[in-house]
Parts: sequence; C-alpha cells; structure tokens
Amino acid sequence: MAAATDPSSHVHASAFCKTTRFHRGEWKQLSAEPALSTSSPNAGPTAASLSPSGKLTVVTYNVWFENLVDEVRHPAIIGLLASTNADVICLQEVTQSFLATIRSDAAMRNTYACLGLDGETMKGTFYGCVVLVNRKSLAVRNGRLVDLPESKLNRTLLMAELTGLSGTHTQGINALTIATAHLESPGADYAQHARRAQFQFIRARLPESGAIFCADTNLCTEEEARLPTDHFRFRDAWVDAGHSPDVPTSDSLYKSPYTPRRLDRILYTGDGLQAVSANLIGEAPLKITEPISMALYLSDHKGVLATLSQGLTRYDRS
Repeated sequence: MAAATDPSSHVHASAFCKTTRFHRGEWKQLSAEPALSTSSPNAGPTAASLSPSGKLTVVTYNVWFENLVDEVRHPAIIGLLASTNADVICLQEVTQSFLATIRSDAAMRNTYACLGLDGETMKGTFYGCVVLVNRKSLAVRNGRLVDLPESKLNRTLLMAELTGLSGTHTQGINALTIATAHLESPGADYAQHARRAQFQFIRARLPESGAIFCADTNLCTEEEARLPTDHFRFRDAWVDAGHSPDVPTSDSLYKSPYTPRRLDRILYTGDGLQAVSANLIGEAPLKITEPISMALYLSDHKGVLATLSQGLTRYDRS
C-alpha cells in the first residue's frame, strides 16, 4: 500500500474553491462567509432554532472508481447530479479523473462550492470523497478532514458546517453538520470490526443538535445493517420516508459476485430534522456504441436523493 501523503500543503487554486485553503486537517476561510453559531465537531449550538418551513435536499452517491468508459460516465454523472439541483451532494470513490471532470464543468463550478477538490481525502490511495455545497442556498465553513480509526485503507471523515441563506428554502438552518465517509471495504477479517469502530468514532463527532451523515457504509451483514439506527441512534432518511430497508443500492446493476445490499445511506440526527421523501438515482443505463456497444450504468451503486424538512425545535445543551 502506498504511503499516505500529507495534505497540509494543498492550496485551493481554482475559482471553484477560492474561499478556502486546506491546512493541517482543516479548510481555513480566506474570505468572509456568513458566520455560524458553533465550530465544535463534538457539540451542538447552545441555542439553535430551526424554521418550520425550511427544506434541504441531499444526495449521496458512490460514483465508482472503476476505469470504465470514464469519458462517458463521468460527464453523465455530473449531468445527473446537476439535474437534482440538490443543496448538498456527497460523493464516494472519487478518482482524480472524476475530479478533473468537476473542474472542467463551468456550470458545476459556478453552482457548487467543493470540499476535497484537490484530492485531499485520497490520503495516498487513488480515490476519496467530495462534498459539494450549493452556493445559491447554503454557506459552508469549518471544513474538517479526520482520519478514521482501524483503517488499513486510509479512510477519512470529511465534514463541515452549513447555514441557510436568507430568502431561500434553507433559511433557518444554522450550524448543521454535513459529513461523508466511505467505511472500510469488506473482504478482510478485520473489516467488520473496523466499520463498527469507524461508526462509533463518527457518531461521537456529530452533534445531537443536527447532523447529516452520507456514506457508503459497506455494512454487509444483516446484523451490521441495523447498527446505525439500533446501536448508534441515527435516523435513516430512506426508511423514514416510507421505504423498505431491504431495497439494495449496490451490486444490483452490473453482474456481481456479491449479494445486493443497501450500503448507501443518508443518516441524520436532531429532533428538528425529518426526512419527507427519498428516491434512488442512477438506475437507468446509457446505451452506447463507442468505444464498445453496451448498456452503461453510471456506477455499480445507485445514488440516494432525500429531502429533509425542519420542525420548529429549540435545542439547549448548556
């Protein structure tokens, strides 16, 4: 395995992320952003209120590291993501090739701020995670990148804080934490233990007052599948929106030796948040003839798009 690289030297040079600089595990603000009430990853705001009319749309999508007709797949994925007009998009298995596609798309650059655009989350591997935040509806600050425990694959937790913009559908969101990760892959004896340790680590760093965690969880057994809600007290947007927990998001598009499972989750905390709808994206293949004739699925995973609404709730953790 390649040695992990030190991301502290990365500086965002593109206009896409011109307001931040990555240094020692955090994105530092270079220009003014609307202030949030807290910057702590371990506690919620002492008095944060949520508007009863606010809504937030969130996507999680494993875009697949496989080098399969990337020149067709990657622009198609970007087009699909743009069509959702989501407020927040969390991506896993993002390669340098995919990052280049994001950088070359002017519409995406103008619409979304990006955490992880320079490949900081790859940490010596060839894929990582990205968070895209819609500039038209949200401001983002306090980006943080944290190494996950028990990982032999250099897995990380990417997180930041969001605030809604006045006059938009997100108005009233304050100090909402967004986080994404790609938990340890199956196949090794240690992996199940590692995933549990990683979930525990992540849960301890998300505030009770309000957080959304988007992930390829890699929870491959029935017992593991219940961990987020039964043991770690997350709520599951897919289930809360009225869907069966058994609907698979992976290994059901391409022929696979693995059992199809619902690995991709949008999990959340906070009494003021409620998932009101959820659906899958990326289910339909592209019919291509070049460079080969095939039905080309955009990924070996389906994406999840969820809408969460806010209730009139006040938290006091003082």
